[in-house]
Amino acid sequence: MPLTPVGREQAARAAVFLRARFAPARIVSSPMTRAHQTAEIIAAALALPIELEPDLRERSLGDLHGHSYDAVLTTPGYGSLPYQEWRPPAGETLIEVRERAGPALAAIARGSIGRDVVVVSHAGAIRSCWAHVEGDWHGVPDEDIPNCSVLVVPHDGVEFGEPELLLSSS
Repeated sequence: MPLTPVGREQAARAAVFLRARFAPARIVSSPMTRAHQTAEIIAAALALPIELEPDLRERSLGDLHGHSYDAVLTTPGYGSLPYQEWRPPAGETLIEVRERAGPALAAIARGSIGRDVVVVSHAGAIRSCWAHVEGDWHGVPDEDIPNCSVLVVPHDGVEFGEPELLLSSS
């Protein structure tokens, strides 16, 4: 499903926000459609190429793929476990997303020491990367991460610093 006009405007605002506050040297994106389209808008504004990283893709919802969020909320078993442990039928837990996306984020950081990198991904993958950085799920907010938010994650080549969630509209 492509970005909506609202999504395109959010991406354009995020690009302005990033250009004003950071000096991005790389853009790495999930290959999924909306993330890639968001990255294209940001890349055009920053005059940077896009690198695709498949491990930054969103959680697989398995049998629920293409259904509304209401279908997720009414799936048997939803809410019976912590959200990161819940598995959609034939899908992934966020713990499994963390196992693939966290190392991808770490590799991007190690390959970009001293440079700002824009990573474009999805709420579940971002929450999973956040848990990877924190070492557990306790510091990760329970609420959804708004579209085109900016999560700043310092990295010194060895370890991550404290993540800070900034909104691109702030």
